[in-house]
Amino acid sequence: MEAHPRAAHALVPDAEIDPVFARLLLTIAAPAATCHPDRPLPGLSTSLPGFYANQLTTADQPTDS
Repeated sequence: MEAHPRAAHALVPDAEIDPVFARLLLTIAAPAATCHPDRPLPGLSTSLPGFYANQLTTADQPTDS
């Protein structure tokens, strides 16, 4: 991704990486976003979050130097 986002996207397309990202997001990050990690979060969307969209959004955020 850091070297060339289009090359990464060509190597692993959305249809392949988005379900992996969704699983990681829902199994790792979602429980940390609630006071009750043992309970599923209500109202989670049925659409998959976009891996590449999230990666580029993160890369676009300013960083501390």
